Amino acid sequence: ALTFSSSLYPPDDVHHAAASYPRVLVARTRDFRTVTPARVLIDHGTGVIDTTVVPAALAPDGRVHRFSKQDADAPGSLRLFHEAGSALDADDFEVVAARLADDRYAHVEAPLVFRDHRDGTWYLWVDQ
Repeated sequence: ALTFSSSLYPPDDVHHAAASYPRVLVARTRDFRTVTPARVLIDHGTGVIDTTVVPAALAPDGRVHRFSKQDADAPGSLRLFHEAGSALDADDFEVVAARLADDRYAHVEAPLVFRDHRDGTWYLWVDQ
């Protein structure tokens, strides 16, 4: 699966004049030559960018974990947040944690999640 963020506009809005905000989209490929049409994966009503996904097959609890950045200036923003759900395309994602790293930095983005294969510890790296 390929995830990326983009603002969406009606097809007839060729100059992108309408109000919009970034959403996370997903497309699929097996060969990086052909790609399925993109569809919305995450839409919280305000800008969400920079998503990284831990597939269920790699997660210790067998769930899909998403780490994303929501527009920090939006009212009630989750900022950098963690969600878990049953499958990438499922609609049962729940917020596990929000405003990650707020105790250290005002604004973070670009989450990167990986597991240390020696001891099994999971790490979340962010850009500030």
